[in-house]
Amino acid sequence: MISYEVYSEESNIISYMDFKNIKEKISSNVINKKGKEFYIRKIYFNQDINYLNTSGKGRSNCDTYSINIRDLSLDLIMLEKKSFREGIIQKNYTYISREQCDLLLSGDISWMKDDFNSILNDLYLQMVINEIKIGVVVDYQRELYRLNTSGNYFVFDKSIKSTYDIDGRDLLDAELEMSDRLEKNKTVMTYRQSIDLPRFITNVLHIGNSRRSGALAAW
Repeated sequence: MISYEVYSEESNIISYMDFKNIKEKISSNVINKKGKEFYIRKIYFNQDINYLNTSGKGRSNCDTYSINIRDLSLDLIMLEKKSFREGIIQKNYTYISREQCDLLLSGDISWMKDDFNSILNDLYLQMVINEIKIGVVVDYQRELYRLNTSGNYFVFDKSIKSTYDIDGRDLLDAELEMSDRLEKNKTVMTYRQSIDLPRFITNVLHIGNSRRSGALAAW
């Protein structure tokens, strides 16, 4: 099953003190959801990733693919395709098994060719035709706050680390050596606003048979 989300977002780098103040104001409103804190590792099939601004500003009609692992738990591994279109982000994602993940990381992609999952098909074509491959691994220490019952969120990245040195290394290793990418005492604050598309548009985008997520998978 493929799930999808459509949203816009705005990112800013703020001080740690501002982060604490904003977090306190959000948490003081009892109708907002209690915050969640977790780590997320993203193994990107692209190198041109802006760690400090994921909103896609300055980019149009481009896609990024990543393997996402939350709290380094290999029980639930997400394969994500994020598409940027004129300020709107469409995120399609599905879950893959540990065995499929290991095959993908080893470069064995033949099994993806005839899979019924469109994300696997798309990634297979990109890897064969455009020769994209794993380019960077990024670890985020993240806090997530959902505003009341809406599909709008505040996402705070308190730490961002990455490495391009991936050849011959275990990319699932919790001790994978990385470099800090976020200045000390700084936090990346992102506001994500859900967008409801008319049904005919979702059909045009070929997501009519997918399941819209009830809550943002802010991985």
